[in-house]
Amino acid sequence: MGRLIGLGLRGARRWAITLGSLAAALGASACSPATDSKTSPGAAGSAAITAGNGGAAGSAVGAAGSGGNQAAGGAGTAGSTGTAGASPFGGDTEVDACITYLQAACQRRSECMQSDPSSCFASSSGCPDMYFSEGSLRTVAGTKACAETYKTFPCAQLLAGDIPSCVTAGTRAAGQSCSFPSQCSSLSCTIDNGSKCGLCAIAGPAGADCSVAGVVCNDGLRCNAAQVCEVIPPSTRYTAKEGQPCTIADGCADTSLFCQTNAATPVCTKYPTLGMSCADSGTCFGESYCQNGQTCVALPAIGEPCAGVAGTSGSGLCAKNATCAATGMCVAKSSIGAPCTSNDQCSIDLSCVCSDTTCTSPVCTQLRYSGQSCGTPGLSCHPSFTCTNGVCQPITLHGVFAACGSQ
Repeated sequence: MGRLIGLGLRGARRWAITLGSLAAALGASACSPATDSKTSPGAAGSAAITAGNGGAAGSAVGAAGSGGNQAAGGAGTAGSTGTAGASPFGGDTEVDACITYLQAACQRRSECMQSDPSSCFASSSGCPDMYFSEGSLRTVAGTKACAETYKTFPCAQLLAGDIPSCVTAGTRAAGQSCSFPSQCSSLSCTIDNGSKCGLCAIAGPAGADCSVAGVVCNDGLRCNAAQVCEVIPPSTRYTAKEGQPCTIADGCADTSLFCQTNAATPVCTKYPTLGMSCADSGTCFGESYCQNGQTCVALPAIGEPCAGVAGTSGSGLCAKNATCAATGMCVAKSSIGAPCTSNDQCSIDLSCVCSDTTCTSPVCTQLRYSGQSCGTPGLSCHPSFTCTNGVCQPITLHGVFAACGSQ
């Protein structure tokens, strides 16, 4: 196992995972990609582990699209939600099922929210604990089947806060300890900030007061502005198609569209591409960026100055096969085994990984999965696998909940 420096698509957010302190990494923020919990307001100073961007997409499982990049002196490129590549973790272990589920849920959530799914991959280091800790009723077959359901789950329902009916609640009752939503009968685990242990929340029916600490609205319900559980209404976000009226808040149905507000009636319009004016959109689609807020220009190639802020590694924009060096020039992404400090410096299918807790010499690494070879420079097992006799083997559990007790 190694330490992931980030998950390296161009423009992706950094997400460091230190395996030596996995329990801390699986706090509320890292658990939010669980994708299947109910929300709870919680008490002051507390946070509920809630449904969020879950899934494994990006460098190790195929290139997922990146979000928009803002260039200095103007806007950048409009990202597009990509499609994850063929899964290398198609086995029948709990780890494989957990990562498969996270990948599908993240990809669908990213499609619906028009967001960058690359950072979601870091959450898969919490597998299989997320779905197979004490109290969970998940099975390998059921989890993989639910992953398929997630792929086509209606965006209107997802954006309104609903989840697929195949998401299985756990057996732990309200007030019992938990580390993950999947353990609780209410699908909500309320945890104090900075802790890895919490309590299962109470599932409230329609009309229930959800301002009360530990109360979460039941399936098909949400906590409205009046702090009362109500039936989830359909979402209007990201539903407007090309030429249809829109608002900035609700956006458009496709990532190739933007809400053109410089008109009497704002409508969804195609983003401009290479050579077109971007004065209205401020952003360009495809491998171009909005130079000085005026014209879509090709992203700089290897050997050309970066577009955007120079002088800081990775801060500027370059073509997809390049990264912005500290010199302000676009340079080729590094190959397997090369030294690195961030994933932006590694080829699209590689991650910048530390081989020890001190992280003194990270290198561009290909993450490996069940049954794949490991133990040589540049080949490192995913954090939920261990390298045994040169082959990646899935772990049983990280043991996060074991430290909480079973009261």
